[in-house]
Amino acid sequence: MALAVFAALVGPIALAVTGQLLARQLTIDSAELPVLRALELTRAQLQGTIAWEATALAAAALLIGVPAGVVAGRLAWTAFATEAGVAAGATVDLALVPLTIPATLLLANVIAAWPGRAAARVHPAIVLRTE
Repeated sequence: MALAVFAALVGPIALAVTGQLLARQLTIDSAELPVLRALELTRAQLQGTIAWEATALAAAALLIGVPAGVVAGRLAWTAFATEAGVAAGATVDLALVPLTIPATLLLANVIAAWPGRAAARVHPAIVLRTE
């Protein structure tokens, strides 16, 4: 129950941070995207590039976050249980841990769809003329 409440609180924050990071990256790369379009990158290829960026970001976060979360959760529970005087044996449902991987990658790509569409609508001539 406590895990569900924690996930309900932290999950939307993680999604918002991912969306903000992708949107910010597009503003940083705003000069590079029109160049890619001028080099005849199609809209679908540009959206795919943004999706791959989101996938790489999510994969890096999973690579670090999942093991660190399991270890930190176990240590935190052991410290709490020792102070509370209850059994310190922490159990991790390892069947749920692999489910976080496809769910995170799917959500990252869903979030990347909006910035990808925005990047695909960029007209290279207009942006490059202002540079």
